Amino acid sequence: MLCPKFSWLSVICLFSLIQILIFISEISLGGISNSSLLAAQQQTLTSMGDKDPLLMRNKYEIWRFFTPIFLHVNLVHLLSNLLG
Repeated sequence: MLCPKFSWLSVICLFSLIQILIFISEISLGGISNSSLLAAQQQTLTSMGDKDPLLMRNKYEIWRFFTPIFLHVNLVHLLSNLLG
């Protein structure tokens, strides 16, 4: 057990809520792409920290190793990750 007041279920729910809020911010900041069901714009994903090897290597943007964990391309991607 992590803490007397927290269980694994509450940690999973908190992590899922964070992912949903970040997906909502992706859609609200960049708009919806026409590529698939509620897909975020690629420019928005890149500006929010999508994995870009050239930026990681040339500009030393090391934070791009961790931020793609929270970014989702579309609604199906989000739901499948939450289900997993």
